[in-house]
Amino acid sequence: MKLLQKLWNDESGQGLVEYGLLVILIVGVVVAALLLFGPSEANLFTGLEKTVQDQVPE
Repeated sequence: MKLLQKLWNDESGQGLVEYGLLVILIVGVVVAALLLFGPSEANLFTGLEKTVQDQVPE
């Protein structure tokens, strides 16, 4: 029983878990932003590429 209480009250790995949760949160936000803004950004760069190609003499 003392072993279970000792394990229950042990907080030595708590910081690592918190950093892991922060990394998961940040990755989730980045993925959501890419899914939301990705297509419009692709269109922007495609338009810029076409404009530059039209300006370059052959």
